[in-house]
Amino acid sequence: MKLKYLLLALTAAALLPVLSGCGGSDDASADVPLVPLGRYLYKADLICSDASFDQSELAGAYLEKHPKAEEADLVLPAAVPPLEKMFRQLRQLGLPREHEEEAEIYLEKAEAALEVLKEEPERALSAKGNPFTKANQLGEKLGSGDCSRNP
Repeated sequence: MKLKYLLLALTAAALLPVLSGCGGSDDASADVPLVPLGRYLYKADLICSDASFDQSELAGAYLEKHPKAEEADLVLPAAVPPLEKMFRQLRQLGLPREHEEEAEIYLEKAEAALEVLKEEPERALSAKGNPFTKANQLGEKLGSGDCSRNP
């Protein structure tokens, strides 16, 4: 597992030169801490990687109790709680300096997608109808690896 974190850190570090030329916004709230982009991406990917691990653990536990469960049955008990925790932790992390607006839009789109997922869990199983598609694209554009791979 430590190797995965090392690889995430190296990936984030490799993306820094590419992302350093992007502009930012001065509209960030004074209450939201601003962190350097590299630190933000590193910590965000750790948070998102943990959420992915938690989803796998919850899915396994659910399947042990419900061996005939369909994939859609796993969304609410296994995907939603780790995603809720993930978005809380990302909000607490702050925003990447000079990329505040991009990160804020990503979080807004991802949190809205989570609400859709709670109402229509089966949409997580379709690439075409997945409510996280736009948020994942924004996360990828920001340079966040694991945070751009939501269900």
